[in-house]
Amino acid sequence: MLFRSSVMRLVVVEEMLHLTLVANIINAIGGDVDLTVPGFVPEYPTHLPDGETDFEVEVLRLCPEAIETFMRIERPGEKGADRDHVARHRSPRALVPHFRHHAGHDLHFFSIGEFYAEIERGLKALEQALAATGETLFTGDPARQARPGDYFQDTGPLGTVTDLESALLAIDFITEQGEGLGDRIYGEFGELGHYYRLEQLLLGVAYQPGDGHGEPTGRPLDV
Repeated sequence: MLFRSSVMRLVVVEEMLHLTLVANIINAIGGDVDLTVPGFVPEYPTHLPDGETDFEVEVLRLCPEAIETFMRIERPGEKGADRDHVARHRSPRALVPHFRHHAGHDLHFFSIGEFYAEIERGLKALEQALAATGETLFTGDPARQARPGDYFQDTGPLGTVTDLESALLAIDFITEQGEGLGDRIYGEFGELGHYYRLEQLLLGVAYQPGDGHGEPTGRPLDV
């Protein structure tokens, strides 16, 4: 029998891996990662930084409502869908400082996966533009990279980001292991997406390969 604590712990640990991979991407392009700047810790309830305004995130005990919020955070998106993003004024309850583009609006995304897809598109466009002049976007100090095994034991070849290919691999890994893009329950890395890991807690049954959406047929979960 599986237990809810093991499901939640796995999701939390993998989210910290995702944070590490994003930090590697930022360091690789010469940016700085600082989680201690004033205003970084949000006040709740709040909206997510990528722009969803159809729900808020609150501080709750572990309960069905909390799991449902986690699932909204991790909801799958559709790569290339027309609803990817819209420009509109930012919510005053938006999470953490943000970038405001020239029109005075922010880009808002339906899902975190679609937000990452836009970052991927931007990295490709910038690297292509720089390559035309013999330059590269990836000028960061390699010594600032967190490496496989530094904090996690199961990252395999993933970890350091040194060029566009490794940056895109890191983004693909994050989105596949997290909310995913498209309608697959299991990603190309063989991982059950976080959305579906969390859904198991509501349904009380574990997913297994071959299951359909909302129809897990595996072992019971002690919830």
